[in-house]
Amino acid sequence: MVKGSKKTVLRRLQAFGVSCRYVNLIWDRINLRKVIAHRVEPDEVEEAFSDPKASIRRTKGGDAGRRYLMVARTESGRYLRVIFERLPEGVRVVTAFDATGSDHRLYCRS
Repeated sequence: MVKGSKKTVLRRLQAFGVSCRYVNLIWDRINLRKVIAHRVEPDEVEEAFSDPKASIRRTKGGDAGRRYLMVARTESGRYLRVIFERLPEGVRVVTAFDATGSDHRLYCRS
């Protein structure tokens, strides 16, 4: 993974309507609790947003259009599935957990 290269991820986010020069991650008590409950550190989620090979797509279901699924790799090599939503003030992480086998295939295709 290329450390610190957020340009590729930013281009992909912009393709989904997230317009920002950098990814401003919004953390609150609720999403921090959810992420930590899945044994993921917030720093790992932030690293995932730096992965130039991250795969991003819209989620299906009731929040379609607002929520996105990102499969990315951290600097330590851990694959994460990150659900996030775009807001005017930045990107709010909904939750994050270890990626599944099908997520790995999605990541490898990107």
